[in-house]
Amino acid sequence: MHQLEPIRAWSRACNLVIDHYGTAKSCEDPILRNAIIAALLSLPVKLAESANCRRGEEAQAALSAARACCAQIKTHLYIARELCLIESFASDKFLVESMDLSQIIENQSHYQALE
Repeated sequence: MHQLEPIRAWSRACNLVIDHYGTAKSCEDPILRNAIIAALLSLPVKLAESANCRRGEEAQAALSAARACCAQIKTHLYIARELCLIESFASDKFLVESMDLSQIIENQSHYQALE
């Protein structure tokens, strides 16, 4: 795997948090808001863990957890948007960016598995 891929994914995840924390915080339902924020904050942490793993199995597990965070974010955002608990425009941009990051993580996972 190219050594910069884990850094690129982590950097994108940090930017996702920075760019969309306010959107997540604007969700009107406190339970859903907390779920979005928890998944959002966990994402760069899981990617940092994957970059620091020495064994491939540990890295794969951390990448799998990062993909799960992306799935949680997308699911929570979709529900919040459909229930009109979050602004549609902001949540659409947030969804697109989380899907892009999910694809980057998926590609990273494939590279890791080939090593």
